[in-house]
Amino acid sequence: MKKKNYKEGFFRIHIILSVLWVFFVMVIMGEYTKMPSDLIVRLVAAFVPPIIIYKLVKYVYEGFKK
Repeated sequence: MKKKNYKEGFFRIHIILSVLWVFFVMVIMGEYTKMPSDLIVRLVAAFVPPIIIYKLVKYVYEGFKK
């Protein structure tokens, strides 16, 4: 039986969900923020949560591997 690679599967799912999250945040927050300086806030709100979730799940997964 072939060994399943859960790490690679999770990574692909995470990338797809992250792209959808970034698109959703940029579109929704774009309607409520009109000033150019708010772009930084939108970028942080769009990119930081997926990175934190990935690092947290990776940390937990590595804990189960040991």
